[in-house]
Amino acid sequence: MDPQLDEVVDEFITAGRALVALAVRSINAAPVEVTLVQHRVLVLLASRGEQSVNALADELGVNASNA
Repeated sequence: MDPQLDEVVDEFITAGRALVALAVRSINAAPVEVTLVQHRVLVLLASRGEQSVNALADELGVNASNA
């Protein structure tokens, strides 16, 4: 493989790990206990405003009955 491509891939992996760590810290800092999926829904609502259950399901990649 191309050494530059390897370096870019490593940087993306590092960035991804940092984002996961940030999400975990955010969940742990919540004043009430929330699951990862609940946190994702709250983040979606906070960033995009009010949404239908179908829109949330699409964003989460789940069936509307699970949203």
